[in-house]
Amino acid sequence: MTNDKNLVKKQTTSARARKRKLRPVEKHLVTAFNQASVGLVIFQINGTVIHVNNACGNLTGYSPNELINNRFGLVIHPDDQTHYENHLYELTKGGSGSPVIQIRCIHKEGQQIWVKLHTTILEQESGQIQSLFSIVEEVTQEVILRDDQRKLLTLVDNSIELMSILEMDGKNSYINKAGLAMLGFDNAQQVQQTPISQLHAPEHFDLVEREVLPSVMSTGRWSGDMLVRHLKTGEIFPVFNNTIRIDDPYTGQPLAVGAVMRDRRPEVEAQRALEESELFARNVFHHSPVAKVVFVGQEMVVRTINEKMLALLGTDSTIIGKPFKKAMPALIATPLGQPLDQVFATGETYYQPEVRIPTGRSDQANLGIMIASTKRYTIPPVKHTG
Repeated sequence: MTNDKNLVKKQTTSARARKRKLRPVEKHLVTAFNQASVGLVIFQINGTVIHVNNACGNLTGYSPNELINNRFGLVIHPDDQTHYENHLYELTKGGSGSPVIQIRCIHKEGQQIWVKLHTTILEQESGQIQSLFSIVEEVTQEVILRDDQRKLLTLVDNSIELMSILEMDGKNSYINKAGLAMLGFDNAQQVQQTPISQLHAPEHFDLVEREVLPSVMSTGRWSGDMLVRHLKTGEIFPVFNNTIRIDDPYTGQPLAVGAVMRDRRPEVEAQRALEESELFARNVFHHSPVAKVVFVGQEMVVRTINEKMLALLGTDSTIIGKPFKKAMPALIATPLGQPLDQVFATGETYYQPEVRIPTGRSDQANLGIMIASTKRYTIPPVKHTG
């Protein structure tokens, strides 16, 4: 019996000693809890806050006293309430969900903030759930940055022009959808496995090695025309390439090379069609059975004149490039010369079915004239080729 009493006495003494040793530790833990730089909150299973530190109060705009004995859901965005409650349910019922959740909270002043909650279960010695402990970290700026990056990536990926990132090892790490189609790639993995030398004919890749990349590395950019090759068809076609160096914002060292390429095939085809159209218009103009002359500018400089008009006036092509008054002084006071200024100023077409003007044959001719301005009619001016 005496031995049992002594055993109980020793156990009691030992327990008291442990408590004395734990008191300073508990004080340190309380101090650490209150002064932690991240939000810390302890709450019951039903969500009622038991303890909360100052950092969590600062983050939400509520003082610790305002949060204690209130449900933590008070600060959670209404649209995230169900998500948060399901998260706690999974944790307390031993579900397989992650202990980390990212949700929106409403600051006391009304603004929306994003927080990351890392929640763990605090158990009694019996294994029963005593309370829940959450670390609350604000991640608003990270969410904004991530959303901005997602928007930018969506914009880039849907651009009609090729956009790419070239790593320092000479391989592209990213090419957008338009670029994949332009160069004949099947997928992103193929992009990362293909050296850029395969995107050019050997004689054209020399420009990249000799001029483009050195310029980008030394000056930070290069812009100009180059030729690239389609991987599948082998077609070589022109692009306009605007290339920039991407540097580490902290060290200033080059990280990669970014490029934006515009396929110039549509431009080349449009230019060819325009030139053919202009050639056709010139031929029609010069071989027209009707006498024609084109003036440009306020001084009415002769831009081009057809053979019929030259023959009518008894002159030659040396008048091209001269103002009307010097090129055709005899016509200044005639019904052909008088309306020119008016037509130029108003854009209104002038027409007379029959007028008399002097000709190069020392006589006069009865003519019908029409003077029209290209201000009114969107007809491209006809160029004189000599």
